[in-house]
Amino acid sequence: MLKKKTHRRRPTFLTGSDDTAVSEIFTPPKHRSHSTVINQWHAFMAYYLLAIMLFAFLTNEGNYTTMKKILSYSVVVAVLACGFAESASASSCLGNCGTLGADGVVTAPPNGGDYQYVSTDGGAAINGSSFSSYVTDSFSVSAGDKLQFFVNYVTSDGGAHVDYADVTLRPQIAGFDYIKLFTASTTPAGDTVPGFGQEDLAAGVVLDPASTPIIPGAPEWSALGTSSGTCYDDGCGYTGWISVEYIFTEASTYTLNFGVANIGNTSWDSGLAFAGITLNGKPIEGGGGSTVPEPATLTLMLASLGLVGALRRRNKKAPTA
Repeated sequence: MLKKKTHRRRPTFLTGSDDTAVSEIFTPPKHRSHSTVINQWHAFMAYYLLAIMLFAFLTNEGNYTTMKKILSYSVVVAVLACGFAESASASSCLGNCGTLGADGVVTAPPNGGDYQYVSTDGGAAINGSSFSSYVTDSFSVSAGDKLQFFVNYVTSDGGAHVDYADVTLRPQIAGFDYIKLFTASTTPAGDTVPGFGQEDLAAGVVLDPASTPIIPGAPEWSALGTSSGTCYDDGCGYTGWISVEYIFTEASTYTLNFGVANIGNTSWDSGLAFAGITLNGKPIEGGGGSTVPEPATLTLMLASLGLVGALRRRNKKAPTA
């Protein structure tokens, strides 16, 4: 027996209404994307300072004055390095995001390997609905650059109860508009992609195939949690992999936002798999930020190590009493 569901409305972030709680999930504030990388940098810098102190002790034979100078300069370097980290933008997740290989109805993506996903199972709950969103690292583009990726929408919902997914370019520079690249809507008849009742895709977006009906049936996919292998009504199923391409018309900086929404309840979940995100054929970083120092910060660190050596030489040349 099917579980009774409450009436569900189209989410306001798709209708253009001003609903901050919902819109922030799909286009989260910039500070959310910093948290992971900043925590990693703080830990990295703690290890860095400990290493410098140990190096100073071993190379200066316990000379307190020299060690004090080295530590002071190292603290300055660490603060500057963290400043560089603050200016970076790292990937982030709100709700349920993850990585899988071929699993159930979702095969390996066309580019091979694993894929990432967002799922309403275990998503962020707001007003009896469930949402999840994944945001890539920021990246800069020039006019003529080509963005490409693959998506696969999976839903256990159906009938009159519509779940949604979308992919949007979010500008990081004031004065630029959001760019809608992909939409999907659970529907018992017609095409699932592009999603009905949603914002039109931006001019220049190329989907292959251009429109996609659902491949019907109760979809088995572990990202759906307990909804895997279930079907509420006609409209459940999956789309298969769809190619999305977009050529930029002007230079700017963006993040790429993948979102999925289950409106009106937190059962009969849906998800969006995505893979192969490239700009001009090169992968876009999006794995939550790297703990490997960026070139500018690495230069500062090397400079501080050079300072250790210089102070050591100076200490050796200083006349003894």
